[in-house]
Amino acid sequence: MNFRIRNAMAYDLHDIRRIEKRSYPPELQAHLSVLEYRLETFLIRVAETRAGIVGFYTCVPALLELSDEKALIKQLIQNRKDHYRGLFDLFRSSDQFNALYVTSTAVASEHQGIGIGRRLVEDSLELTRNHELERRASVLRMPGYRRHDKRGISAEEYLRLVKSGEIDNPILRLYLELGFALGPTIPDYEPDRSSMNYGVFALRKLD
Repeated sequence: MNFRIRNAMAYDLHDIRRIEKRSYPPELQAHLSVLEYRLETFLIRVAETRAGIVGFYTCVPALLELSDEKALIKQLIQNRKDHYRGLFDLFRSSDQFNALYVTSTAVASEHQGIGIGRRLVEDSLELTRNHELERRASVLRMPGYRRHDKRGISAEEYLRLVKSGEIDNPILRLYLELGFALGPTIPDYEPDRSSMNYGVFALRKLD
């Protein structure tokens, strides 16, 4: 399938919101006003076919506490509140950044499995370079972890097994293939039943 990735325009927001609603449980969905604020503050990138918008990601430059894991986890949890509003507010008032932080990525269900998600992540790496930032970061969900938790496998052990290839998690595998380091895991990051509320920090330092 042919598609292109471009900066979103205001008229794309309803399509972005539609994909958001179909990709995330209700408690994780960003409302239209949130998407409007993100677009006004920095930008949103969309994947578009002849049929319309089929995927997107939202992002903002951020200053992350990368030298102290405990401080980083605290910062990430705090930033998650109010749909990352703090990160976008900080961008408006500061010029000190060390990473492009991607706050959400989604592909319409009927267009998954054909490389759009991978291309969106690759595009975010290009955007990181274009803005002369050193790193690309985000916190990922761990869909499918719930059934392993029931078997007594900790989140840290689950992540180790994903990294070794003993457990296949397509989302985490994609980021590993694209050169991201995964970890630490973050308990009580956001309400997501399949992930048992865990998130996992993803970071890639650009060459």
